Amino acid sequence: MPTSKLKNLVKSILPECLWNRARGLRAAIYQSQRRSYDRKFAVHTEGLVEVKELDINNEQRKSSNRYEATPRAVFLKMLRSFQIDYRRFTFIDIGSGKGAVLLYASEFPFRRIIGVEVSAKLNQIAEANIRNYRHNMRCKDITTLCADAVTFSLPNEPLVLYLWNPFNKEMVKEMFSRFERSLKECPRQVIVMSLNPDVVDVLDKLHWLERIGSGWNHSIYRNKLGEGEAVA
Repeated sequence: MPTSKLKNLVKSILPECLWNRARGLRAAIYQSQRRSYDRKFAVHTEGLVEVKELDINNEQRKSSNRYEATPRAVFLKMLRSFQIDYRRFTFIDIGSGKGAVLLYASEFPFRRIIGVEVSAKLNQIAEANIRNYRHNMRCKDITTLCADAVTFSLPNEPLVLYLWNPFNKEMVKEMFSRFERSLKECPRQVIVMSLNPDVVDVLDKLHWLERIGSGWNHSIYRNKLGEGEAVA
């Protein structure tokens, strides 16, 4: 059963007060974990940044969502749920915010790591976090770009894409339409990871993606290579 449908089923069974209490407890636990992570590694990734606080234009504000860091344990569980040769893949976080996921990904020997963030304010924090990070990084080639992810051009190499909740479903559709054209022009393996049920709803409908894994709060896809196409 798709993650979004399972989640809706649980919500329909549980009384609303219990569902909201469970969500609040989970959020409190995640915030506590983020504070501990920030103290341990001398970075600043915690906190919520609402859309109205972002330094972006009005059109971008209409389609954007607030910043909230992905929980580290959840991300690591997702990434470890499938097997790849990390050294061949570039990792890209779409809507990288303060760079938390970029730091998590550096624990794996990716070819390189790229963050794409539309807010210059958040991107500057991410750059500082990368400089200050106190950990044994297995990938030190990390770049953060202040750019609109919807118009971002994918590198012509095998990729792992991550996105949680950067913008609304219409923008996700537009972005993946561009990604599809890019993959037709230069066939290569792409894996997509997402925690957001809205994003998953979009990805499930794309004929060129297939789901290769899922859990209570995540889904993982890879692109289908046509006959005769080689993996870059």
